[in-house]
Amino acid sequence: FILFIASQAQGAVRYVKPVASGTGDGSSWANASANLQAMINASNPGDQVWVAAGTYKPTTGTDRNISFVMKNGVGIYGGFPNSGNPVFSNRNWTANVTTLSGEIGAPDISDNSYHVVYNDNNGLGNSAVLDGFTISGGNANGNVEFFTDAGGGIYNASVSPTIINCTIKNNEAAKGGGVFNRLDAFPNLINCTFSGNFGTQGGAMYNVFNGSPNITNCTFSGNSSFFGGAMANWVNSSPIVANSIFWGNTVGEIANTGSGGAAVITYSIVQGGYSGTGNLNADPLFVNAGGSDFRLQACSPAINKATSSGAPASDLDGNPRPVNTGYDMGAYEYQSGLPSVTAFCQNQTVYLNAAGNATLAASALNNGSTGCAPLSF
Repeated sequence: FILFIASQAQGAVRYVKPVASGTGDGSSWANASANLQAMINASNPGDQVWVAAGTYKPTTGTDRNISFVMKNGVGIYGGFPNSGNPVFSNRNWTANVTTLSGEIGAPDISDNSYHVVYNDNNGLGNSAVLDGFTISGGNANGNVEFFTDAGGGIYNASVSPTIINCTIKNNEAAKGGGVFNRLDAFPNLINCTFSGNFGTQGGAMYNVFNGSPNITNCTFSGNSSFFGGAMANWVNSSPIVANSIFWGNTVGEIANTGSGGAAVITYSIVQGGYSGTGNLNADPLFVNAGGSDFRLQACSPAINKATSSGAPASDLDGNPRPVNTGYDMGAYEYQSGLPSVTAFCQNQTVYLNAAGNATLAASALNNGSTGCAPLSF
């Protein structure tokens, strides 16, 4: 697939802050608009929308059918500081959290937007970019006939946008709590984490009718469902997955229907195992999965085990890839050198028998080293 990541302004730039300033027409940071969707609508292919840290909702009212809608050829970039006149290189979506929220009504999920982001056959190719956002609070618990039961976080139908450096969390739906893809939807999802999403089917993602996203260096953990805690694939839907981690989702990780729907996964960690080149079934050793910190500990089996083919040049923190001898699996690249193995004497006394042989239990030595490599003795 083609990866489109802008590094500087191309075409016009429109500026958005949580509270409008100056004329509010979005022509500069001093005149920033508070209406993100209006700035997207006013943009032309090649334009960009720069969004400062804060929380943005698709409507100031309570109509659950209103969502953010992307536009072909337009890059939408979060993570800008909320003061001064930042340039593109000042963007840091980790420090300057920029949230698209479906929390439009009462302070619970029951009356939230059906979809936070809604792209239904609106001509999006991969030059339509959503980059550096947290997407949360969607609740697609509506009517199956109108698909308001699908894709609480992001709904994609017959579109192929690029969604990169995004945190998709705490969304709900009957199908695809985090993301729903249908009818020749081929979005590119890169450096994204999925956590805390619930779907009756497909906790984090549901793909159907050739909804076949390209998923690279993403992490799925802490999502839940009755069928496919991380992902469910139906009817000719075959996501292409590489360099990703599926761990700690309930019930199960990947659910394939057998009706032509099956994910193709390589160089990834899948809890319980999954057939494919370079795949592992080993605890990825997140720093703190319960606290949604999906960075890797020093001895994670995900380090240096990904493929360079299609891997992004940076991770979800904006840090470079690779750091060590190879690329890492998941949304985060381990940023330090790996510790070398150092053995320590355990001062165990060994008694020889009459034949000159001795036996020593491994438990007597199992704390006798540091580092990540296996210790032999």
